[in-house]
Amino acid sequence: SRRIARLEMYIAASAGYLRSAVALAAEETGEVSSLTGKVVRQPDLLSDLFWLGGCIRDYDRKKNRSYAEEVLKKRLKFNMVTAQTLDEERRLHGVDLVDKDWDVIRDTFKDMFGKSKRPGHADSGSHDEIA
Repeated sequence: SRRIARLEMYIAASAGYLRSAVALAAEETGEVSSLTGKVVRQPDLLSDLFWLGGCIRDYDRKKNRSYAEEVLKKRLKFNMVTAQTLDEERRLHGVDLVDKDWDVIRDTFKDMFGKSKRPGHADSGSHDEIA
């Protein structure tokens, strides 16, 4: 099917991009020692994917994006879900908030209750603790 062909194309592209990123990031991935300049380990798919996951998380934070929300938007783009279904899923399961969203919530609660702690922030407990 067209979906499978597209999936295989994205997997092939991702494999190529991952290999290129790992090749360029030999020091960051621990393959080459920053002290000696010598190879200390061979590339490893699982550890390289773990490294890339951290890079993607950092990139999403920098761009104020949520990985889960971005995937859901792609599913909508690929006509795998309808906008109505996506909206229902968000209402049922909630949304993944980025730091900018938590800042708005914090400011709103600060205005309402005079509290300055940000939900989910290190000094205030979990995201569940709002007031």
